[in-house]
Amino acid sequence: EKALGPEHPDVATGLNNLASVLQAQGLFKEAEPLYKRTLSIVEKSVGPDHPRIVRILRKLAGVYEKLGKKEEAAGFLERAEAMKKRLTEKR
Repeated sequence: EKALGPEHPDVATGLNNLASVLQAQGLFKEAEPLYKRTLSIVEKSVGPDHPRIVRILRKLAGVYEKLGKKEEAAGFLERAEAMKKRLTEKR
């Protein structure tokens, strides 16, 4: 992060990988801010509609589900499914 800068796409990849490990360990509260930061960086680097964003949104939905935040989980899942539909229709 120091070498690349906080908004570099490779930083997002590292954050996403760390969040995935934390999620797999059941550390959902710790994974959540990393996924959110990943989402922010990726949206800036690839734009608002991209398959990578769909995956991050789904991961965030899963984290919120495990944290008992059903409304937030549903919001991220709905956003992911709507984006997936738009991306599929563009093909």
